[in-house]
Amino acid sequence: MTKLTSEQIKEAVKHVMKAQNKSYGELAEYLEVSLPTVKRFMSKEELSLSRLLQICAWLEVGIGDLEKLILSGDESERVQFTEAQEKFLAQNPSYLSFLFQLYADETPDGIQKKYGISKKSCDLYLLRLERLDLLTLKAGKVRLPHKTFPKPIPYGVLVKHQYDQVLDTGVNLFKRYNKTKIARKNPEYDKGSHGVLGVHEVSRDQYLAWHEKFKALYNEFTLMSAVTQYQKNVKDRKTVVLMHLHGVFDNQDPEVEGVKNMFGNVTELK
Repeated sequence: MTKLTSEQIKEAVKHVMKAQNKSYGELAEYLEVSLPTVKRFMSKEELSLSRLLQICAWLEVGIGDLEKLILSGDESERVQFTEAQEKFLAQNPSYLSFLFQLYADETPDGIQKKYGISKKSCDLYLLRLERLDLLTLKAGKVRLPHKTFPKPIPYGVLVKHQYDQVLDTGVNLFKRYNKTKIARKNPEYDKGSHGVLGVHEVSRDQYLAWHEKFKALYNEFTLMSAVTQYQKNVKDRKTVVLMHLHGVFDNQDPEVEGVKNMFGNVTELK
């Protein structure tokens, strides 16, 4: 386990409590201590291991889960792919998928079974990824060189490739979903689903202010999801797919005009 500071652990606990909508008062009641005591060990005092284990039991998460939450939110812990690695992965996206599965705690045998590939193919994936220094094989065991999945080079070939892939996959998914939704005719089941394409004219400052609020809400939702995946007794668990794109265009940009007239121009009737 990675050595974590007491402050990192406390922050992770606070994030989990916020995602579960739990208060210090409820924690104090569970631990059978006063509210000032909880505030003290969650701020200035050192958080003991025994106390941490009690809190984890209350939150229904493990210490390892807290570690994953901390690392997933710490960009400084993430290294970047090299140009050679990106070039290969962009040209061979199946290797990128294989590597991602390994970072998601899947085993080579599990990947082989999940995707129905042969043992020979599985071994080739591992050997070629090892040659790129993306993993090491030792005594039949796979070791990943980094704590978290490497991040792509900004504006690099992998970002461009992945962005196109995300757009195509997302658009096709929601096309199929919309047809299913219409056929289902069940407003209650689809409650919360939302799709919109809007064009708005605002100042640059107004847009940036809204964008910061949007990022904060999205980060909060992502945290909530990260916490939920470690909880075992969540009722009515669902998978939510989010695809949200927004960008700034010049007022006279022909792309914007195309959106405004997405249903076609009004023409003279004959």
